[in-house]
Amino acid sequence: MAVVGRRSTIWCSGGSIDPPRLLPGTPRTGGPVGEILQGVDAGQEPGIEELTTLFSARGPEVTAVAEFADALRAEAVGDVVTFVKNRNINYTNICTFKCRFCGFAKGPLGLNLRGKPYLLDMDVIAERARAAWEAGATEVCLQGGIHPSSTGSTTWPSAGPSKQRPPTFHVHAFTASKSPKAPGASGNRSSSTSVDSRTPGSGRSPDGREILDDPVRRILCPDKVTTEQWLECHRAAHRVGSPPT
Repeated sequence: MAVVGRRSTIWCSGGSIDPPRLLPGTPRTGGPVGEILQGVDAGQEPGIEELTTLFSARGPEVTAVAEFADALRAEAVGDVVTFVKNRNINYTNICTFKCRFCGFAKGPLGLNLRGKPYLLDMDVIAERARAAWEAGATEVCLQGGIHPSSTGSTTWPSAGPSKQRPPTFHVHAFTASKSPKAPGASGNRSSSTSVDSRTPGSGRSPDGREILDDPVRRILCPDKVTTEQWLECHRAAHRVGSPPT
């Protein structure tokens, strides 16, 4: 097998060479992992213990799990790949939160990181959304820190892309962690306020990268919303017909 620098193969994304197999060899379907896959194939729903066992798969078992999952994927959605032409708009890197894993925000723990603090005007946000549409994008995703001036009723970030936006232009904005603000700042503001604050002009909330375990959250992101607040915000979004991704 060829070795190029730290790479073990000469394959690269976008190249003409087929990607290597996940793991060489014949998949092994016996043992606890195989029993679980057989149960799922028979229509059983795996519980927490079964899912934990699948994560413990090693060697050929990993190949078996991957190939089983790929077969389910093909059965559910086929082999047609779709994509969204998207542009991210980072409207501010100023954040009052103190998440220990963040390398983006400018806040109490990030002033020595690269770049300068910024907060885009709404006209700049609108111009970037317009340029994205003219370039063929069908969606903009608003990403940013928790700015000190942001509240549960703040609508300014979504208002920019919503200005004279085409009806098919999707605005992906406002995560549950951003509105309402941190529990200490938001008081008893209801989570439905955070859903209302995404309007006018926003589409679905781009939430998909949260660790929903409160003891872990108290270590990594102590001033973000709790697990229950996060979930309730999503329940509220479903109630008003705007389910998050």
